[in-house]
Amino acid sequence: MESDRRVVLKHSCALGLNRHAPLKRINVGRFTLIELLVVTEIVAILASLFLPALTPAKLQSYRVSCTNNQKQLKLASSTWPGKDILQ
Repeated sequence: MESDRRVVLKHSCALGLNRHAPLKRINVGRFTLIELLVVTEIVAILASLFLPALTPAKLQSYRVSCTNNQKQLKLASSTWPGKDILQ
């Protein structure tokens, strides 16, 4: 159906052409394949730049997690009645 498509009709005289020329169709809101590929490449380049920068943060999170686990084990062993299991 013609009303379902987003199409803008412009008269050729508005474009400064012959007055009796037929209407021209201009598609609105659609991406071309080239535009889609360019955007995909930009996203891939940005991802390749930012992913190596996240590696130190990931290692730091492992260190913090390990330190927290050690703290929790020490706390559990110190509050456990009886012998200290970590000595």
